[in-house]
Amino acid sequence: MYDMIGDLHWYVEPRSRKKGYLGRALSHAILPHLARSRRKQEISIDEENIGEENYNDSLNVAMGAGFRIKRTPQQRTICVQDLKPYKTLPLEITHVGMDRERLAELKRDMSEVVGKLWCIQAEVEMKLGKTYYTRQLQGFVNDLKKYRTLKMEDALIYFEDSQARRKSAIKRETNNLS
Repeated sequence: MYDMIGDLHWYVEPRSRKKGYLGRALSHAILPHLARSRRKQEISIDEENIGEENYNDSLNVAMGAGFRIKRTPQQRTICVQDLKPYKTLPLEITHVGMDRERLAELKRDMSEVVGKLWCIQAEVEMKLGKTYYTRQLQGFVNDLKKYRTLKMEDALIYFEDSQARRKSAIKRETNNLS
């Protein structure tokens, strides 16, 4: 889920599609969370960019989560949702974690993105000279290089450690109740 304030974008891995995960996440976690900071949420679904099947699936998810169609310019549908009913819902978020294989896939994906961005920065600098823009872009590339390796690994280790501490605390509480 990518929150663009005025719009939401989502991606569901192909193996997890058509199982209701996104609809439940929208209704039980995402919209209640967003309701704490805004009154309404709009989404745009663009058939030209995502294809007919993904467009229809996304529209069905949006309608199932309570969005209503606001307008449909060309092949793009704008939907809106009043978030007031979600404002008082309790948030119960459970993170499922990630295995090391998936982390490795994401690192490879991140390396490709960093490599492409680096090539763009280099080409722009070669053709237009060193500018504020190319220095900024180089800074982004350098920051992203850090995230593709150490910081992604750190996030997984932190998650695993916090889950282990949580399980240990629950076990202690259960033993104390006995």
